[in-house]
Amino acid sequence: MTTLRSTLRCLFFGALVATCVVAARDASADTNYVFYTVEAVQFGGAAQKLAIPRTYPSTPDLAASAVASEAFNRLQSFRGGSYSGAALTLDANFASTGAATVTLGSPAPADVAVMVSEIYWTMVAAGVREVRFADLSKEPLRLGDVPYGAAVVSLELWQVLAGAPRTGFVLVGDTVLPAAEVGRRLETKDKALLKNVTDMLVSPLPFVRLEVVNALPRLGLQSEDTMLPLLKDPDITVRKAAITSFNGTKSKKALTALETVVQSDPEPTLQSAAAKILSDAGNTKYQSVVLYEKLRDADDGVVMDAVQKLSATPRADVALALVGVLTHKSEQVRSMALKTIIASKSDEALRRIVEDQNVQNSYRSEAATALSQSQGDDADHGLRYLVLNGTDAERIAAIGEVEKRRRFKVVPDLLGALDASSADVRATAAKALGVIKDSKALAPLATAVGKYPAEKAVFEDAVVGVFQGLSVDEVTKASESDNKILKALAIKALAGFIETGRANARVIDTLKARLADPDIEIRRSVAFALARVNDADVVGKLVALQKDPDAGIREQVAVAIGRSSLGNANELLLAMLEDSAPGVKRATADGLRERKVAAALQKLKFQWKNPSGEVRRAVMKAIVALAGDADWDGLFQTWQEALYDQEAEVKVEALRGLSRRRDARLPGLFAPLARDTDNAVKTAALDALGTTGDPSAVEYITGALLEAQDKNVKLAALKALESLKLEAAKKPIMEFVKNETDPDLKKRANEVFDSLP
Repeated sequence: MTTLRSTLRCLFFGALVATCVVAARDASADTNYVFYTVEAVQFGGAAQKLAIPRTYPSTPDLAASAVASEAFNRLQSFRGGSYSGAALTLDANFASTGAATVTLGSPAPADVAVMVSEIYWTMVAAGVREVRFADLSKEPLRLGDVPYGAAVVSLELWQVLAGAPRTGFVLVGDTVLPAAEVGRRLETKDKALLKNVTDMLVSPLPFVRLEVVNALPRLGLQSEDTMLPLLKDPDITVRKAAITSFNGTKSKKALTALETVVQSDPEPTLQSAAAKILSDAGNTKYQSVVLYEKLRDADDGVVMDAVQKLSATPRADVALALVGVLTHKSEQVRSMALKTIIASKSDEALRRIVEDQNVQNSYRSEAATALSQSQGDDADHGLRYLVLNGTDAERIAAIGEVEKRRRFKVVPDLLGALDASSADVRATAAKALGVIKDSKALAPLATAVGKYPAEKAVFEDAVVGVFQGLSVDEVTKASESDNKILKALAIKALAGFIETGRANARVIDTLKARLADPDIEIRRSVAFALARVNDADVVGKLVALQKDPDAGIREQVAVAIGRSSLGNANELLLAMLEDSAPGVKRATADGLRERKVAAALQKLKFQWKNPSGEVRRAVMKAIVALAGDADWDGLFQTWQEALYDQEAEVKVEALRGLSRRRDARLPGLFAPLARDTDNAVKTAALDALGTTGDPSAVEYITGALLEAQDKNVKLAALKALESLKLEAAKKPIMEFVKNETDPDLKKRANEVFDSLP
């Protein structure tokens, strides 16, 4: 340990504190967070190693503990390698202490300095005030021991109140001052600076307020008028510090305020602290706990009476007392107690219920659901219980919350859910892991790919999602993995890096070389990635594979040609339209449509009856997109036949094609589809009927309007009647308004009625 600390000290003196960047503090709408990586940069005319911030998006309302945890996990996932054994532990009372402990694991000695610097600056940026490295020392790491400086070194005033390092700068109001100067002004009790200190008592951050409260006696600022308002502070630790400041008081004003604490504060420990001060001052009327004692009575009637009275005041101390009632033999007593506990929103009481195996499971699930609405570790505790023990519906809902809140600490439990008996639970867990992007999920997800073939696509998408949260170097490294599934999906993930411009030429050259890989899955993934590169050389290599025996590779060739700027791209696509593989035909049809190749229309007509639904959908979409007004007569029969296709999307496209012209034959063709089983088809048919201008369409539309169950279908029918502008529609609209209960639909129907002649 001594050697490591000495090494760190030496390295620090070779690093520079680069600059001071003060960010705007009003970032309530900003969803970007940062972690730091040490990079070699040119700064001040010299090459330096400097910790540089990297941003990542997350939900804007993360708790302080979640910000720190996610920042650490983002750094760990981004770096990989030597970070594999690193771990972060937040202090049990992190919201107040802001303290965290890091273990480095067993990195190579040469990596320690960079790891310590990156983690330190990442944690400071995430709001951690004390960072301990358990491998190095039991004490918090001092700024002077950080090996490399950072691009941002600016402390808030509260950070120097407790003797924080006197290096860097401090933000005082809107002015940045050297930390040493601020320290001297605090020691001399500069009035203007002390005013800035007391102003921080209304900071929105509880640990800032606590730091100020603790510093007040040392600064000579603690007074009754200053401390009394803090008895109502929303944070428990701040209130506790304020109560403690009144120990031994005889002030009538202070004692009256402490009585209010006993009567209304939701935290039992604070009530006790205030009651003790009152007792020491001669007031003993708050020592009675009669109702709490009655909860343990052998008489059910006595217990019920006590629960009913306590239920009138769902405070935290009441909730804690009622936890013991949840094993009572009376269901009525238990139910009333649980409702009171949940209404109290006492995280401690809810957590005790979740942990108590003697409480029935349905109650534990209810408590866990309520607890999951909290913040930090308490919320994690509730979510974890539901993920592991809830019903399928509860598990799916909880996993969704884990995903939404980016709760990295619950990731191990999501990994367990990958083996749930329910396919929906497995799929939801996989999706969440793909969004959270924790590299620990890669191996379990790869295992699930092979274990559950029915959900293979879901698990593969999740693996790709995780890879896309890593650096391109880490993904490139994974593309050489011994795990064939991870190898193939890492290559596939590189497509995302290519499309967003994050892949360098070396990556693309590596992929081109792997087009000859003997493993077909690898070749498919390489083709998928390279098909997203609009480079003549790359496209040329893929074009050479248009006769490849594997349909998956030929499909990607079609994708590449469709996206390319090749002079003969259209001819190549027309030739590939004859390929027998459905995926190739679909990709080719999409390419012809996107390139607006009108010459393909005749060939596409011969493809629309393909047995494959995906081919028919793509072909019909292309036909409608490429057809001009002059093609309508020649396509009439094709579109008419397509109205009876099994694929809803084919029918919708055919309706759009036919509705480009008014023809007496159309209302009768469209009418049956206005009663189709698919709502999208119904809506498209009604839109088409509205364009016919034919009086017979009124009957078809109003029939659908009066029979429809779906609100959007009803709105489409009303829009169609509005488009027809025929008086014959008024009577059925009146009938609709008479029987409809939805106020929005009735309002819209009246608007249409008024617009008709």
